[in-house]
Amino acid sequence: MNLDTKKIGIGIKRYRLAKNLSQQNLAEKVGISYRYVAEIESGGKVPKLKTFISILNALDASADDVLTGNLNESYHISAGRLEQEIDSLSAQDRNLILTVVKTMVKNMKQQQNS
Repeated sequence: MNLDTKKIGIGIKRYRLAKNLSQQNLAEKVGISYRYVAEIESGGKVPKLKTFISILNALDASADDVLTGNLNESYHISAGRLEQEIDSLSAQDRNLILTVVKTMVKNMKQQQNS
């Protein structure tokens, strides 16, 4: 599996900026140097898993958010995020969404077969 380190860095930077954190602020929260944060964000370095998790926790971001579109399994990651969103809804709203999705799938299958 090949990771695009630049995309990971861009994802981390996007969340850092959304939290209004400087590279120095993030570095202090994680316990690394701001130069290392800069190298990660530029795609020059790949953080160890422990550091990556610390960065995600400091940014209140999930690995799914940062890695979506980066892995071959991005469909499954997106599906997991969608599942989380749907789970936060009421039972009535979840059932409505399920009905809509089932109808859409049925219609798409019919179009493919015609």
